[in-house]
Amino acid sequence: MVITSNLGWCYFLAGQYDLTIEQSRRALDLDPNFDSAYAYMGLAYTQKGMAKEALAAFQKARELTGGAEYFTERTFNGGFAWSI
Repeated sequence: MVITSNLGWCYFLAGQYDLTIEQSRRALDLDPNFDSAYAYMGLAYTQKGMAKEALAAFQKARELTGGAEYFTERTFNGGFAWSI
């Protein structure tokens, strides 16, 4: 699961947003409560201009982490918070 999610993150960094979403979904097939997969999907949707989908993914990630502060610190320590 972590490997699948990390591959999704690599796709995001390479600008391959459709592949990011696909890999995140694969991670969620293995663990539907994997917060980072939702966060990566949200970032990819944001980059694709899909605000409604991005918001839903970010809300799910926030729900799973228990709050925005933890979500922001854990997911965006690489400096991608600007994408929200």
